[in-house]
Amino acid sequence: MPTPINLALIGDRDLSVRAHAAIEQLPVLFSEKLELELRLSWHATASLGSGGHSLAQSDWIWCVPGSPYQSAEGALTAIRYAREHGIPFLGTCGGFQYALIEYARNILGLLQADHCESNPGTNLPIVASLHCALRDRASLVTPVPGTFLYSAIEGQEIEELYNCSFGLNRNYRYLFEHTALVFSAFDRSGLPHAFELQNHTLFLGVLFQPELRALERKIHPLLEAFAVSVRKEERLAAVG
Repeated sequence: MPTPINLALIGDRDLSVRAHAAIEQLPVLFSEKLELELRLSWHATASLGSGGHSLAQSDWIWCVPGSPYQSAEGALTAIRYAREHGIPFLGTCGGFQYALIEYARNILGLLQADHCESNPGTNLPIVASLHCALRDRASLVTPVPGTFLYSAIEGQEIEELYNCSFGLNRNYRYLFEHTALVFSAFDRSGLPHAFELQNHTLFLGVLFQPELRALERKIHPLLEAFAVSVRKEERLAAVG
């Protein structure tokens, strides 16, 4: 079997959270279906210092659902570390939301950018309540041609699983226009449900929860494509 993929999970592990329980099933599924060894290491948000150095040996950093996190700053530290050090990153649900905040603060210079769940009084609610909450339900998502997500799910409109009440505040979508952060999927109302960074080897966020497919003993095509890309990047680095 190839060299293991070391996957750092950013979140406050709680197996009563369906997403966390699903993620813990992925190593067996990856081994059986993809012949890839996936090694999980959980990093509680409160344990992450200002530098994120405990993540240095990670092949893949995944900011998982479960917000509000015990430490929002810990989650933001991990996201920034992945972005600045070129480590493949995936954010799902809360990870998608906090990755937008991290980008707004540290790339766009909007230091007050925040999440209205954890900071209802924020002057810049980049993440706000969804008009229609997506609690334990499915919704259709359409990927944008030419993106990693489009390639991973073969370009089709796809029904995805959600468990969230928050997303990008559509009033601030314009802030991300003409930047390296490109929205790569939308719901039928036109609200972004995924993004990718163009100036990074592999950095994605999705509002839906692809990990939940593991509860059906399936690997979501996005997770499969992501893992294959991580392995490819490692091989190229080894050759280089």
